[in-house]
Amino acid sequence: MNSLNQDGLPELESLRLLLKIPMEDDIDQVIAFFDRNKDFLKSTSPTPAIDFNTRSYWESTLSDNRIGFRGGRSVKLFIFYKTKQGLAIIGEVNFSQIFRGVFLACKLGYKIDREYQGKGLMKEALQRSIQFCFEELKLHRIEANYMPNNDRSAGILHSLGFTIEGKAKNYLKINGKWEDHILTSLCNDLV
Repeated sequence: MNSLNQDGLPELESLRLLLKIPMEDDIDQVIAFFDRNKDFLKSTSPTPAIDFNTRSYWESTLSDNRIGFRGGRSVKLFIFYKTKQGLAIIGEVNFSQIFRGVFLACKLGYKIDREYQGKGLMKEALQRSIQFCFEELKLHRIEANYMPNNDRSAGILHSLGFTIEGKAKNYLKINGKWEDHILTSLCNDLV
């Protein structure tokens, strides 16, 4: 299965979703996603850069995302929900810090629009993107971490087969405060 478009960038389809690196004509939707979820994401995401919701920030960031994928360092995808009117950005799935050699591993991060929680869409997005990382990128290990009070993340990772490996004290600075995280991983035994 080849999940790359004509530009050599990932485009992953599932029943209800398309996961891809947005292009310049998607930037207004990217900004709108973060604007409408600013308060919701504040409790689980690091504080964004000051110019985070500007067109110039996203032009640069999306270019960096394409370069990062082509360089084998990351896969940073936005989740596009298929609607009758077209595609609507409802979230993000990021595989960063990709290591090759004997490690073949990466870190997973994700977020979804508050209005689209509880519909199975994040699980669908993660299943498809993990499949891509394991089958096409040939990664062996994906690490994902969540805050102990984030029951939704705990549940989705558990349902996907991630296992708890421990707890990291003061792991990430979230909303101005160092937060503990539960460390999990999923391994691909076929690599």
